[in-house]
Amino acid sequence: MNKEDILEKSRKSRFDEREQKILGDSNEIGLMVVLALTLFFAIWGLLHGVYRYDLYAVFTACVAARSVYKYFQLKSVKLVFASILGMTAAIGSTIAFFLGGA
Repeated sequence: MNKEDILEKSRKSRFDEREQKILGDSNEIGLMVVLALTLFFAIWGLLHGVYRYDLYAVFTACVAARSVYKYFQLKSVKLVFASILGMTAAIGSTIAFFLGGA
């Protein structure tokens, strides 16, 4: 395949590596911001005697869902552990929320 064929094939393709990278990076940055806010609210709540299990449930469910998806795409063992930990934390936080947490 010559250079012109490769360029033509690239132009016809709907897959843009730059856009995919930006999308992936924005998801990671968004998750870091959510983590920072969750930690801020969690620490504030602990200092003031307010326990917010719903925040933990939402954040850990997000982490678990991302890890499960990545596992099925990449087949990495460490993602299995992240998925299990995330799901366990999300389920535990959800149960704590319904059993009396805020």
